[in-house]
Amino acid sequence: NTGANARKRRGKRPPHKTHPLLLRGEELLTGNCLLKTVNWQSPPNFFNFTFNIQNLKSNILKTMPLHYPFIRLDISEAMRSEARYHAIRRTNHIVRRFEAGSAPLSDKERNYLGALGEILVKSFFSQSMELDDAYDAGKADSGDIRLRDLMFDIKSEALPMRFFKRLYAGELKPYEPYGCRVYTKQHLHHLTKYTGGIIFTAFPVPDNAREGRREGELREEIVMYMHPGLILGYVKPEDFTGKVAQTHSPPHPETGRRYQYNSANIIFPLTELRPVTELST
Repeated sequence: NTGANARKRRGKRPPHKTHPLLLRGEELLTGNCLLKTVNWQSPPNFFNFTFNIQNLKSNILKTMPLHYPFIRLDISEAMRSEARYHAIRRTNHIVRRFEAGSAPLSDKERNYLGALGEILVKSFFSQSMELDDAYDAGKADSGDIRLRDLMFDIKSEALPMRFFKRLYAGELKPYEPYGCRVYTKQHLHHLTKYTGGIIFTAFPVPDNAREGRREGELREEIVMYMHPGLILGYVKPEDFTGKVAQTHSPPHPETGRRYQYNSANIIFPLTELRPVTELST
């Protein structure tokens, strides 16, 4: 028949391929793409493609219960633009000393993450989102945000989506990966600067974000995927008292399994975080 002859002339269709940052296309909240495949014959506009997925992911997360006392904020393009600028500036001027080679993000992406976390917290407290640009002077900062006449440091973490969605709902256990907020022992000498304490934030990244990572690059897919942002809570300087740095997570209560950290850390289970709403009164 005519249809069969036409198919023979065209030959076999080329195989569909999955975009490397979107995995196999099972369901969005496992860190995978909501759309199952990308037709390689007609490549999509990846900016719009990823942006649409990010919107879908954000809408689905909105239907999930957010764990108290977390604060959820959507990421605007103005926030991304400011974070992009500082990611470039920091990559050119700041040398990171405590990064694991297995990290899912490049150096520039980690700097973007840090800047975005600072912008997120400043936005929540109705402060200017413009960050200090004093990198050329080579001076160490005195803190990230001042609240109630106290200085705070802001620590931001990127979680693979399969863990982020469980964090979002408050389901991550301390003995699981990403179950505790951590503060590296190597930075404890900085605590004297942070008279208010440490504020923790978190953002999602694709489960396979490490694939395609290149140092010095800031992938637009990663930028658009980091949405929404969560302010998880904060700890005061006195909350460090009596804690001993740990090289592994707490043990699983049944199996005894422990996950190794990249450095010796002071650890804080979610139950030990204070609500940041305390700081707005």
